[in-house]
Amino acid sequence: MQKQVYSIILNTALYLQYPRLTYRFFRAAKALPNIAFPNHYYEWIQWRKIFDHNPLWVIYSDKLAAKSYIASRLPQLSTAKVLWIGTDIEDAPRELLQGDVVVKTNHGCNHNYFIRNGVYDWDRLRQRTRRWMKKTFGKKDHEWSSLQVKHKLFIEEMVGTQTNNLIEINIRAANGRLAYGTLLIHPKTPRQSVVYINQERQRNLITCGEAVAYEEIEAIAIPEGYDEAVRLALAMSQDADYARYDFFWADGTLYGAEITVYPASGYGDPRGDENLALIGAAWDIGASWFMRQPQTTYRKLLAKHFQTWRPQPGPK
Repeated sequence: MQKQVYSIILNTALYLQYPRLTYRFFRAAKALPNIAFPNHYYEWIQWRKIFDHNPLWVIYSDKLAAKSYIASRLPQLSTAKVLWIGTDIEDAPRELLQGDVVVKTNHGCNHNYFIRNGVYDWDRLRQRTRRWMKKTFGKKDHEWSSLQVKHKLFIEEMVGTQTNNLIEINIRAANGRLAYGTLLIHPKTPRQSVVYINQERQRNLITCGEAVAYEEIEAIAIPEGYDEAVRLALAMSQDADYARYDFFWADGTLYGAEITVYPASGYGDPRGDENLALIGAAWDIGASWFMRQPQTTYRKLLAKHFQTWRPQPGPK
């Protein structure tokens, strides 16, 4: 009874403090989030945004800093070469845009301008990058670590010369434990399709993009680099209680890409999602920064409760 009273009071205060987060969660899950005492994975991601301010999340959320982190932890892993870093595309040497490159920001999601064979629209590129640089990514969803990143623009070599040869590998891992993996086929296009792979390396779900036949995706073999991606993700995950580690498999080479702290910003409907149980079995909240650091005021009471409760961020 006491927990229910605390939950109502604290959640009401959080709803008033973070109205956009609350609304966006309700729109996705058809229910208000229990941020104070989370019941499932998507609520735990909202809890992480507000309470678990691990300094490592800032490194993960900065694409350039994450590259340096990956290189320091896994020097044997290839990454796309960064050719230029700045704040205005006008300052970038034009010759860098003559090949196959990607123009990105270090702080945003889907901030990618792909240039192949030096073909691009200069006015569109300039307008788009300036819009990116002005945008405070993560503000509407209150992604704490994203808000700490100083905005930068950069140009990097494109990984994979042909779209059909490029597969994105995402590994969800928690403190050295594997939850599950996914393959993104035709990534970052309307045809993007997803293959979900469980801990036994079996496919347990396939979702298809626009005009993509199920049989086409089913016929694609798990890439040779998948097992190496799992091994490397587990090694990096020793530093974190939970994150998603992204790789690219292109032309027979595995590349490190990004590390994601708030996958899909923690919005979704937990009902019927079997993969949430896999995350819940791997993710130990007791290993989180919040639980390892001294807390004060009501946060101290939450930490004490979690120590007794030992919750798992699985399905509802």
